[in-house]
Amino acid sequence: MGFEDGFYTILHLAEGQHPNSKIPGG
Repeated sequence: MGFEDGFYTILHLAEGQHPNSKIPGG
């Protein structure tokens, strides 16, 4: 979902990782 995608993107940015990376199982 867009919400989850944006949420995980924020997490990636917080971790300093590329937002394009998708979290497995997400």
